Amino acid sequence: METLNDDTFAYYVAEEVKNRLSPLHKQKLMEKENWAKWRDALLLLSDSLQEQIDDIKMDSEADASRYSAMGKSGQRLLKESINSYKSRLHKVSRFKFHVDKRLDEVQLMIDSGE
Repeated sequence: METLNDDTFAYYVAEEVKNRLSPLHKQKLMEKENWAKWRDALLLLSDSLQEQIDDIKMDSEADASRYSAMGKSGQRLLKESINSYKSRLHKVSRFKFHVDKRLDEVQLMIDSGE
């Protein structure tokens, strides 16, 4: 099988977490020589997702302050904003949970050699 560049490998890792990766491509991840690279890609993905979570929270707080300052006219915008941020935060947090779970599994594979 061909050698994967870093971007393609990272894409495969993310798709594998989502259970969207073909068996042929998953087989490439499962090759023992790729385990450390797989772990490293998961670590980067987890860090990126944590940054997104932090950014969403900061943006939500900023919007809440801005819309609250608008008084009565900002209430509808505030409500919509809260719902939007809550939805985005839930999706990113849920994906991060699965990435971290896979990271634990890959680390166990590396530690046990199996």
